[in-house]
Amino acid sequence: MPRASSLVPDADDPAADLTWAISARDTFDRESPTSAELTGRGVIPGLMELWAKFLFETVQLSQRHHGDGVRTQEASRGFTEFWLQFDGQGADHIDGDFACAGRIRHWIYGATRHTMRRAIDEADQELLRTIALAHARVRVAHGRDAGTTILACATDDDRDGFTMRLAGL
Repeated sequence: MPRASSLVPDADDPAADLTWAISARDTFDRESPTSAELTGRGVIPGLMELWAKFLFETVQLSQRHHGDGVRTQEASRGFTEFWLQFDGQGADHIDGDFACAGRIRHWIYGATRHTMRRAIDEADQELLRTIALAHARVRVAHGRDAGTTILACATDDDRDGFTMRLAGL
């Protein structure tokens, strides 16, 4: 049984009464069934939970040591993928450039996870909400999932530039 999200829609949520569910699939064990993870109400809380789960669990960061002593952090795909289904409408799924996803993960969670709390509780709430609002705007304006578009906004290590690009979507 999926658990209920602790997030509730704000007054500015464009679809506050819309119900949603997040499902997960283990990509390592392709025979394992898709599991229901989380349910809730409101487009912004749903997108915030989806982005938090994607960044916290799907995007994996690792240190790479170079011969010259320089260390870099690289992002790769973990073994869990998530889908957000709104009231029987098409499902949103985040995919795209994992270098960009790694930058966003770092901005949302810092260099490492600090506790084993839920993904949403660990996140920078302000930036996560900004991402969800941009995702919702693209979804409503263009009728499509916006995960790839959002990731493409994180083209460099400039968090302020990223949030300005999101505002322009």
